[in-house]
Amino acid sequence: MRRLTPRKRQLRGERRVAQIVGAAEGLIADVGVQAVSMNAIARRAGISPGSLYQYFSGRNTLLEELSRRLVTQLQCTTQQVPCTGSRSIPPTPEITVDRLLNAVMLLAQEHPALPALLAATEPTEPHTFLRAISRSLPRVGPLHNEDVTRDLATRIFCTDISLAVQQPDPAVLLLPIRQAVLSVLRATENPQHSASPPMTSQAGPTASPRN
Repeated sequence: MRRLTPRKRQLRGERRVAQIVGAAEGLIADVGVQAVSMNAIARRAGISPGSLYQYFSGRNTLLEELSRRLVTQLQCTTQQVPCTGSRSIPPTPEITVDRLLNAVMLLAQEHPALPALLAATEPTEPHTFLRAISRSLPRVGPLHNEDVTRDLATRIFCTDISLAVQQPDPAVLLLPIRQAVLSVLRATENPQHSASPPMTSQAGPTASPRN
């Protein structure tokens, strides 16, 4: 029997990892995060539990890999969302949040497991996707307790969008989500920097309803 070259072994391993992550994503979309176990993922992927543990040490490690892949997709999707306004002027906080909302909504339509992942995250264990959302939120000025403030704004964003995507017309909820997120960020702005009125945008999020 021919031995596989290192490159072929690597490709086979990458295909198996993609197969496992795809199985986990499908299960999460069907039954939610909490009901997913390593044994269930192995069955869905058509492999033995022992083989599964050769690639992932546990459920959390697998979910992190799924989140990492979704972050990569989010970055690509965000670049495809048109940015309103002048290229020479930095986008307002409203425009920044709108683009992020639209990108996440589009991604959730392509990956039905995403809303369940966002809704099920434990407050003390932010995963890769939430960290990416937090980094993408606008900076409105110096904040008191910035880490806590951005964490709260991120969780409002993720929890609300996980609910919005399940509605017949999710687009109608995007503006309230944007307002809630920016309200949190501005409510804890350093008083020395909060004298100017908040900037407003007439456009608002534009994500299309799900088919």
